[in-house]
Amino acid sequence: MKDSDITSAALRWHTVNQHRLEIGAEQGRYQMDQKQRNGFGGSSHEIGQRLTAAKRMELAALRQLAKACSTARLRQKEVDDVVEIELPTKVTRFYLSGRKTELSEETSA
Repeated sequence: MKDSDITSAALRWHTVNQHRLEIGAEQGRYQMDQKQRNGFGGSSHEIGQRLTAAKRMELAALRQLAKACSTARLRQKEVDDVVEIELPTKVTRFYLSGRKTELSEETSA
């Protein structure tokens, strides 16, 4: 797969994700409205069906994106001109159970 395939899969997932979030917000507004009316929050069967369908579409788009990314990752492993360099890193601070502890030794990655 090409980079354009990854981009299109990512855009497709983003579009259906936003659509699902909008339906979820609509369901939340409906539940709040129902709670104000009768004291009990309920859900609409129609909104629930649309939300389920949107979740399925989102998962399908996510699977397609994962497939495109794994294909690209396998293709990147075949590249021979990539040089991996290990750089030393210096840890200066870390937190252990709420206390700050100082370190000054160098460790390699």
